[in-house]
Amino acid sequence: NMVRGVNLVVMAGNAEAQLLLTENEHSLDVWSGNADVELVGGSSVTTKGTVLSGDSNLKSNNAEFEFVDERQFSLRLRGGTAQFNLSVKAGNLDFEADND
Repeated sequence: NMVRGVNLVVMAGNAEAQLLLTENEHSLDVWSGNADVELVGGSSVTTKGTVLSGDSNLKSNNAEFEFVDERQFSLRLRGGTAQFNLSVKAGNLDFEADND
């Protein structure tokens, strides 16, 4: 099921989410585990992401990722009205944005 808002901390385990973010501030912090996140079509969001120890697989057909360094990225979709902070401390990130 699609979620329209999230403020979640996962201490151990995996997180999987399909998100439609259009307003407000949101966050997902995974301390030990993997994250699989999809921002679905219609999202208007600025995402800031960090993967400290692990691999990241980032996909978007409609926006370009900007990289601060090899561990930090940002992405802006459709004006970036909402704010989404995404962090994976020890694990892998699969992140897909608006790939209808």
